[in-house]
Amino acid sequence: MPQLSPYIVGVCAVIDDDRLYQTIGKRLRELRSKHRLTQEAMAKILRLERTSITNIELGKQRVAVHVLYRCCEYFQVSLDRLFPSVKDPTIVKPELPPDAARALEKARAANR
Repeated sequence: MPQLSPYIVGVCAVIDDDRLYQTIGKRLRELRSKHRLTQEAMAKILRLERTSITNIELGKQRVAVHVLYRCCEYFQVSLDRLFPSVKDPTIVKPELPPDAARALEKARAANR
């Protein structure tokens, strides 16, 4: 049986996907505004539709990794500038939902 990652076994956390994408969108909007770009201009740079920029900035559309990479390249920032800290309590919840907690406990028992 494969070993479970110590990170997964040792840390019980759930990421709030909606808040994560809202935070990424907010940070992208801040970068765009700081560089005085319109949504249309940013869409051209990232090879997206303007409506996609709107939805990404609002956290309504999940942004693809290659788009994040282009954005970081254009603005000369690292990915960690766009992502919230893994310690951010508004993004990471310190507990698992009951069904996930049961599955984790079952995996721990099988690993002993």
